[in-house]
Amino acid sequence: MSRLILVREGFSHMSAVSGFDPLSEELAKLIPQTESLHVDYRSLAQPSRSLREKFGRRLNSFSKQQSSFSVDAPPTSPFNTKLTNLIGGVLQEKLNRQPSSKALLTFGENQYVGGLAAGGPALRQRFVVCLHQPPSWFKLHWHDNATLQGLGAIVCLSSEAADYLQSITPDPVFKIRHGVALDFFQPPPTPSTANPPRLLMVGQWLRDFETLERGFSIINKIRPDIELDCVIPRSARNSEPLIRLARHNNVRWHCDLSAEQLRSLYQAATLLFLPLIDATANNAIVEACACGLPIISTAVGGIPEYVQADFGELCPPDDAEAHAMAVLSWLDDPQRISNARLKARQFAEQNLNWEDIAHDLSREINSVIP
Repeated sequence: MSRLILVREGFSHMSAVSGFDPLSEELAKLIPQTESLHVDYRSLAQPSRSLREKFGRRLNSFSKQQSSFSVDAPPTSPFNTKLTNLIGGVLQEKLNRQPSSKALLTFGENQYVGGLAAGGPALRQRFVVCLHQPPSWFKLHWHDNATLQGLGAIVCLSSEAADYLQSITPDPVFKIRHGVALDFFQPPPTPSTANPPRLLMVGQWLRDFETLERGFSIINKIRPDIELDCVIPRSARNSEPLIRLARHNNVRWHCDLSAEQLRSLYQAATLLFLPLIDATANNAIVEACACGLPIISTAVGGIPEYVQADFGELCPPDDAEAHAMAVLSWLDDPQRISNARLKARQFAEQNLNWEDIAHDLSREINSVIP
């Protein structure tokens, strides 16, 4: 295969063992001549690693020589930022200097924006773009579906997303699963027998805080002994449902956790309680699976492809009572929870191994971009 430029992205709210970083590591092992363009928000947050220091000089030099890339191109996504356009300029500079190189954009909604999306057909066909958001998000936020046409390939994370993308573009569309770092996220040495039972909620993107709060209020009236751990960034806590939820004394709040601290919460919990608005895949769900944690969530988007009946239950959207009753039913059946712990881990090992997923993706990329 031609030289591959792998555009990676590390987020301030995720550790290096979460998200797509592990997939990037596996792909780099499999594809010869892989070069990483790694944008790590965790390091950029440090004063010593400013944008200007990391990318500015290269982009200034590039901009003087190339007129085809526009830093001020109209945005294609609400995730289009100065940083993502800066990275796009650096990537196009590399591609111009390496005519046989291709690029894998691991977070297309962030990276395939602005100047890159405004590029011509010759540039687009050198991209494989991975898209994470559900069709509902694209219908609301993607500015121009024409920019998704003419790509080398599109990668997505659910059958629903694949069907939608295939309906708006003739590009090859491949589905992969969202994997998990199985060697890090593991069940506890001794299964949790938390008393009182502990529910765990993780994340903020497309989480249904209204159903979470109403569902927990129902649970709390019947089982006031149950505790809820919420791992939600402070920046996402300014909502009325969360303010109401915070009135409960048996709700604990967490943020800025290390990977080890987050893993400990998965391992100590009785159930993952994760009402969702929509999703393709979900990072918290795959991490819970790997830790052997049964899951109560919502039947939306691609989630039924990641949660099976022998280790979880999916409830109708916007139905707080159904979510609450599912939690209470599972807590009344300790043997069901015990069996589900084993099944969840087995599912993760059989379906969510990043090494296997990287092999599949490598073959797909090689089939469309020799």
